[in-house]
Amino acid sequence: RISQYLIGAIMCIFGVAATIFFILLQIRVYGNYKKFQWKFPTQSNYCLSIIFYSALGSIIGSYVAIILFSTVTMIFLFGIGV
Repeated sequence: RISQYLIGAIMCIFGVAATIFFILLQIRVYGNYKKFQWKFPTQSNYCLSIIFYSALGSIIGSYVAIILFSTVTMIFLFGIGV
């Protein structure tokens, strides 16, 4: 029984850390959206466009997945549409 609480606490810590990391990465990507450029590799704000847009796309995809997962969970929990 104690091991279940320990596993739950560890999973909670990892979940909180992952959420904080995800939010910090979003702030960094969205903060650089208007500043980045892909034409001059010698400048400090240079970033390959494929890398930047892949990061942006994965963030947007994560939001879509979270919304879909939450919707399906609510449907199953509350029996909506049955």
